[in-house]
Amino acid sequence: MDRTLLLFVEALRQAGVRITPDETTDALRIAGEVGLAERDTLREVLGCTLAKSVADKRRFEATFQRFFALPGSSADSPQQTAPTAGATADDAGLPQAEPAAGDLSQEPGVMMQQRLAAAAREMRIDTIALPTQKGLYTRRLAMAAGGEELEAAWQLAQRQGDLETAAQLAAQGERLRAHARAMVEQAYQLYGKGRMQALSDIILQEKPLSALETRDLKRMRPLVEAMAQRLKDKRRITRHLRRGTLDVRRTLRANMGHDGVLMEVAWHRRLQQQPRLVALCDVSRSVERYVRFLLMLLFELKSVIRDLQVFAFAGDVACVNELFQRLSLEQALDAVPHAAPGGATDYGQLWRHMTAHQLHLFNRQTTVLVLGDARSNDLDPEVALLRRLSAQVKRVMWLDPEPRVQWGWGDSVIWRYRPLLHGLHECSTLLQLEHAVNRALVDFGA
Repeated sequence: MDRTLLLFVEALRQAGVRITPDETTDALRIAGEVGLAERDTLREVLGCTLAKSVADKRRFEATFQRFFALPGSSADSPQQTAPTAGATADDAGLPQAEPAAGDLSQEPGVMMQQRLAAAAREMRIDTIALPTQKGLYTRRLAMAAGGEELEAAWQLAQRQGDLETAAQLAAQGERLRAHARAMVEQAYQLYGKGRMQALSDIILQEKPLSALETRDLKRMRPLVEAMAQRLKDKRRITRHLRRGTLDVRRTLRANMGHDGVLMEVAWHRRLQQQPRLVALCDVSRSVERYVRFLLMLLFELKSVIRDLQVFAFAGDVACVNELFQRLSLEQALDAVPHAAPGGATDYGQLWRHMTAHQLHLFNRQTTVLVLGDARSNDLDPEVALLRRLSAQVKRVMWLDPEPRVQWGWGDSVIWRYRPLLHGLHECSTLLQLEHAVNRALVDFGA
C-alpha cells in the first residue's frame, strides 16, 4: 500500500501539485486507516490532505481517476481489467504469487493481468520520462509478461500445422500488446508527461528570449506565473524574518482573554514608508520582447509591488500605467511598444524627462529598474542627470538583454553608466530575468 501511495504522490507532483514530505506522511497514515478498497472515501480524505487550492483540486481529481482507473475496464466485468501502472498485486485485487508459464494460455484474461502487473513492478514502469520510450517500454513489458512464451508457442503451432491454435495464440499476443500499450500510455500520462514538461520548461527558461518561436510563447505565460509565485514566496519568508522583536507587554495584554495562553503574538515594528518600483523600459524593436516578459512578471507581482510606476521610452518617454488599469494584461502588453513616441532611442531624453517631470517619484524608498541595451545612437547619454537621480534613490538596477561580450561595443554607453548603478545584470533569458528581478525586490515584502 505504501508504495502505491508514494507513486500516487509522485503522479500528483508531476501534475503540478506541490506536496511536502509532511503531507506525504499524513497521506500514508490516512490511507492506512481508510484502506485502498474504499475509493470514494480515500479520494475525499486524500483530497483534503494534498489539494490546497482550487487548481490543485482539479489536478488531484484528474490524477486520482487516471491513477486508479484500470485500462480496458468496464463496469459490468471488473475482472477483465488490467492493473494500473502504480498498483501492486494486492492493491488491484490480484494474487501475490507469480503465475506459471503455462497458465497464460489457459486463462488469458486473469493470467495476462497478473503477469503485466508483475512485469510493470519489476521494470519500474513509473520511471518513463519521454514519449519516445513508449515503444521500448511496451515491447519489454509485453515480453516480460509472457510474450516470449506466446511467440514460442505460436511458432510451434505453425510448424505442426495447427492453424487454429496458432490463430488463437496470435490473437492472445495482440491482446497482450494492447494491454501493455495501455499500461505504458497510462504510466506516461501519470509520470512521464510531467517530467517531459519540466524538461521543456527548463530548456525554455534558459533559451534566449529573442530566439523564442511562436509555439514557445504559448507556454511562457504559465512559466512567468510560476516564476512570480516563487518570488512571492521568497518575499513572504523575508517579511517573516524582518518582523522585529517580541513585544512582551502587547502580547500579554492581547492574550488576557485567553487565560494567559499565548494565542496572539505582538512584535515591535518600525513604521516604514511603502517602497516604490519605477520601471523604465526601452521599447525599441531590439528590446521589445524582453520588455514584454519583464512587465508580465512585474504585474504578476502586484501583490508584492504595491507602488509600481512604469514608463516606456524610445525617442521620448510615456507613462503606461493607465494602459494596465484600462486593458487586460495581454492587451496592455501589446499596446506598450506603441505608447512611447517613435524615433531613435535617446537615453539622454529619458533622463531629461524624468528629472524635469517625474522627479517627485525618486526618493530613498525608490528602486529604479531600467531595461535596455544602453545604445544611445551616438546621442548625449546625459550621465550627469543619471548621477543626480542615482543619488536620490535607494538603488538603480540595470537589466541589459545583450550578451555581456557585446557591452560597450559600438554606440553602447553601458560602461559610462556602470559607476552610477547599484546592479548591472544580463537578462537575455527568462531565468536571468528572474534572478535580476529577485535582486531588485530585496526591499519588497508580500
